[in-house]
Amino acid sequence: MSTAVLKAEGLHKSFGRKKIINNVSFELYPGEILGFLGPNGSGKTTTIKMILGLLDIDEGRVEIGGYDRNKDFEKALSLIGGIIENPDMYGYLSGYKNLEVFARMRNGVDRQRIDEVVRLVGLEKRIHNKVRTYSLGMKQRLGLAQAIVHRPKVLILDEPTNGLDPTGIKELRDVLKFLAHEQGLGVFVSSHILSEMQMLCDRVCIINKGTVVRTSSISELTESVQNYYNLTLRPADKALEVINTRMPDRLQSQEGEVFTITAEEQEINDLIKELVTAGVGIFGVNHVTKTLEESYMEITGGGNVVE
Repeated sequence: MSTAVLKAEGLHKSFGRKKIINNVSFELYPGEILGFLGPNGSGKTTTIKMILGLLDIDEGRVEIGGYDRNKDFEKALSLIGGIIENPDMYGYLSGYKNLEVFARMRNGVDRQRIDEVVRLVGLEKRIHNKVRTYSLGMKQRLGLAQAIVHRPKVLILDEPTNGLDPTGIKELRDVLKFLAHEQGLGVFVSSHILSEMQMLCDRVCIINKGTVVRTSSISELTESVQNYYNLTLRPADKALEVINTRMPDRLQSQEGEVFTITAEEQEINDLIKELVTAGVGIFGVNHVTKTLEESYMEITGGGNVVE
């Protein structure tokens, strides 16, 4: 496995006597999108601010591109791009002028690179218009261009889809996947919109009450619910007769023509053969799977989530 581009080890943070972050650890690798999930108030934004140097770390360490955030602060932070809440822009300047202003604060950013990121985020047609005329989605795209113009190794986004319509969300998702999977950027996304994170992320790190409770791939969290199948069968009365004869204790529920059965895969194959022999039509066989939301609710015991 490649070396992590972002590593948090044993982070702790308190405000007064209140412990906000308790021993948080995770790693982000090149070319992946890691979702940082948790209810509102779980410590997501506090963790991000510690990574970015906006808050001191009480205990633990953050390493970015091999540099310790405390010991090599400037080198470490030069390898990060980020959008925290809404990106700050000069509304009276064009999008292009905003990027030029930001580029002057970074080394090695020329016009060719600015043009490249403008194309990447899809702002070619409006980049020379004043930012005050931009929609929220366009401002998010410009903020993303600003965050990656200096070729960082890590991109950090805090609730990047807030306020975006479905089209804007999909466009942002496509760009982030391209940046990670095609250009090798490590993307760290904090959100509580679970349906979007399921479509976007490769792995997720779930935090609850300031503590990491699970880090897994999306496929692991949405794995099949063991031995549950939904079968759509017609006619339902004849199907019920076959099921009660073949496996009377396995039928969990019936809703019209949909039967939920617990069985091994081979048992389902044998049942289907008997149903067909009995003249029952098979119109659907689905192995029941979890959504990320269902796994999240099991892990955290519930929380403030947005579907």
